[in-house]
Amino acid sequence: MATDDFTHSGRVIERTTYGHVTQDKLERVLAMVQGANQKALITYSRVNLHSQEAYDLAVKGMLRPQDKSPPILTGLRCLCFDPPHFTLEVQCVNETQWYLRKLLHEVGLELRTTAVCTKVRRTRDGPFKMEDALTHNHWTADDIIPAVTHLRHATRKIRKNYSYKQAVSQLDSSAKAQSRTSTAHLENVSEEKDGSHSLYSEMSADSKQWSAMRGPVRWVLWDVKDTLLKVRRSVGEQYCREAERAGLKLPHLQVEAAFRQAYRQHSRLYPNYGLAQGMNGQAWWAGVVKSTFSQCGVQDPVLLDTVARSLFQNFCGPENWEVFPDSNSALKSCTALGMKQGVVSNFDSRLEEVLRGCGLLTHFSFLLTSEGAGVAKPDITIFQQALQKCGLPAKNVAHVGDHYINDYLTSRSLGIRGYLLDRHGQQEHLNVPPQHRLQSLDELPARLQQETD
Repeated sequence: MATDDFTHSGRVIERTTYGHVTQDKLERVLAMVQGANQKALITYSRVNLHSQEAYDLAVKGMLRPQDKSPPILTGLRCLCFDPPHFTLEVQCVNETQWYLRKLLHEVGLELRTTAVCTKVRRTRDGPFKMEDALTHNHWTADDIIPAVTHLRHATRKIRKNYSYKQAVSQLDSSAKAQSRTSTAHLENVSEEKDGSHSLYSEMSADSKQWSAMRGPVRWVLWDVKDTLLKVRRSVGEQYCREAERAGLKLPHLQVEAAFRQAYRQHSRLYPNYGLAQGMNGQAWWAGVVKSTFSQCGVQDPVLLDTVARSLFQNFCGPENWEVFPDSNSALKSCTALGMKQGVVSNFDSRLEEVLRGCGLLTHFSFLLTSEGAGVAKPDITIFQQALQKCGLPAKNVAHVGDHYINDYLTSRSLGIRGYLLDRHGQQEHLNVPPQHRLQSLDELPARLQQETD
């Protein structure tokens, strides 16, 4: 279920199923989230990415934001997976309860379900662990004084460490690495955090990747829907228009609500156009259309088939799509800078026809749709296929999209230079640094040049 405050006690706003969620799928989503956060940590630490110092700090897990930063995850893994529950270990800096709960909510959405937080338990604060804490019965001078003495000795040993001194001189000593334990629901899901050994090894690999990430951008990959173009009118309105041509008069809001429910249901039951179930894009959309109108009381199978075919064809043409004003100029600028361009989109086989009708097709050297690739974002496989088509390392490739996980986190997890398009300033993902955000595609060419120089 989903609630208004991301907890199990909040007001329920949606109920979902979770039978399709596997531990492997959960691990992949967590890996993408952690990869992007580790890159953000390096960015906010303000150390020279090419220096030995940055590498040494990353290996020892001592990178910390130099100034005030948004919440950043430094470690994330699944400790227990027992559907509908799961438990995560989360290590983070500057986190809040709201941030942790929202993290679970977003993980649930990427698993095509919903998740709420049922419990958060802190297991560490900086160098202090649970066993260092005193219970209420031990709040006496006889217990407190020895505890303070012991912890002074422990922190003095840390300060004597040369690498720690180097870190303190570079970083904000007030930033505390914190560990919490969160429990959540898939419809009930859970999450937790504690150890740091796996964090160190992953930070080492990530730091090496970032040290080698500078270089000229040769390719730009693009998401399409809501990045380069959008539907001209709401789906409910367009469905109603097609229904009127077939002699049906249906309330627009009813059709809109029915469509959203049908779309969510089909996405959960038959992900990526139902390819695994032997379907294709046209058959999948026909199912969505029939389910939408069936909810509105239309039961004539011949009529439903006719409307489904018409709508599928209608969305092939430019009359139902609107190109954003900054799309053409950004595409032309990237071409003028000598960059090749391709598409990585969770679209069906109609994409080529849509882009041709909208006058954008000639900008691209290849189109990679989730229907054609056999996998959909946020699966990293579709980006790996795109890199093969580019024939270059990830550090020489950029990706632009409007979806935080599908586009930004997934591309960045492979070392691609991901940019998050946020035209209306409504994306509240604070771990995305300003240099990775775009409010307009017109900002992209200059941003690419800045990263290259």
